[in-house]
Amino acid sequence: MTQKDGPNPRLCVIRRWPDFQGYGFNLQAEQGASGHFVGDVDPGSPAEASGLRSGDRIIEVNDENVQGESHTRVVQLIRSQPNSVRMLAIDPEGEKYYATRGVTITRHMSNVIEGDSEERSPISRNNTVEVVSTRVDSYVGENMHGGDGKGAGTRASP
Repeated sequence: MTQKDGPNPRLCVIRRWPDFQGYGFNLQAEQGASGHFVGDVDPGSPAEASGLRSGDRIIEVNDENVQGESHTRVVQLIRSQPNSVRMLAIDPEGEKYYATRGVTITRHMSNVIEGDSEERSPISRNNTVEVVSTRVDSYVGENMHGGDGKGAGTRASP
């Protein structure tokens, strides 16, 4: 079997929009489990427009493999560029598919699909802003959940 037969990893290029606070996703690291996962993805957000999905495992951030990295380090990488972040992600089924075959997921695989939130910016052609979400994002910085078994979460806002 070749990579072309397997599920597609997604290289999500998430760019900040002038009318949206943050990137619009929650990064989670579960206690007792390795890896970094996407929790919530806000509807109408740059993260959603780039193809990032709730439940995705994050493999790379800004072209750096984050497997084995601390949650703090991954957050630093996300915030390292002020207006965009590149994240290689795979859904749980895709992760299982490649793990059972001993394949390491990288951005160099032939079946990686790239999504870019700039292509679907909520700014319309006549330079008026379209309302894409009525949710107020007051989740800035880190919000650590302690002792509830749900792990830690960070709202991605540079």
